[in-house]
Amino acid sequence: MYNRHLDILMMVVEKGSFAKAAEALFISSTAVMKQINLLEDELGVVLFKRTNHGVELTEEGKSIYQDAKKIIRLSQQAIEKAKQMGQKTIRIGSSLMRPARTIMEIWAEIRTAYPSIQLEIVPFDDAHESYLRLLNHLGEDIDIVAGTFPTTLWNCQCRVLPLERMPIMIAAPLHHPLAQKKCLTWQDLDGQTLFVVEKGETEYVDCLREEIVKNHPLIHIQNVSSYDTKTFNACERSGSLMLSTQTWRDLHPSLVTIPVDWDFTIPYGVLYPMHPTPAVQTFLKALVNHRQNHE
Repeated sequence: MYNRHLDILMMVVEKGSFAKAAEALFISSTAVMKQINLLEDELGVVLFKRTNHGVELTEEGKSIYQDAKKIIRLSQQAIEKAKQMGQKTIRIGSSLMRPARTIMEIWAEIRTAYPSIQLEIVPFDDAHESYLRLLNHLGEDIDIVAGTFPTTLWNCQCRVLPLERMPIMIAAPLHHPLAQKKCLTWQDLDGQTLFVVEKGETEYVDCLREEIVKNHPLIHIQNVSSYDTKTFNACERSGSLMLSTQTWRDLHPSLVTIPVDWDFTIPYGVLYPMHPTPAVQTFLKALVNHRQNHE
């Protein structure tokens, strides 16, 4: 409902430079500059003064910026109002890494109590940066996503409804000597290479990492930047182990997910927009009621 180049303008002003805005938007600095140039051409004014220390708004830019904030806010309010009037279909994102199966199983138990709500499965890309963009835009193409999460929510503009704490498990290739064990111990992991997401990505995994470094030095930690399907393929090819959860037990046919005799867990829940529609709010309340009834 408004020129999307205004979103770029907002981000550049907020971050103070094209480079920082590009980093926040997961695009290149060149792309940011091109879109600002297009906006300046369309408006017929110069918005920014370029300096060695970043960018500053011109007087014309300040005027456009203040009015653009109002335009964006009114546009978002209009869209939200329209959605609230008519939307009763909830679009659930689903992927290999973040399957909707658990949520759909819960819904199958309670759906008769909410006949006006329909669920629609929408596939999405598992690549980490694509997932972060999705979380920042929940409510546009996808309303909710279920999965594990850190308390920071990766600094994304969304909210979360925690549903349970899932044990952190170990995934092993089928040909690995430990693959046939029903439950692993710390001693089983001595001498093994273990894929672990890099420090700072998820605090729950960081706690486990600290335990390994401090008390189990025979376990070799192999850092990975983030988890996606490539990580599972690399685990299988290398014959290594990796931290996993039960939600990923069917992700790779050549990996088996095994419980471990430890107390490390990670939260699992539903991520949803900052301003959910009435239908999404009703759905979330239904999940809360279901959780309370099963505690």
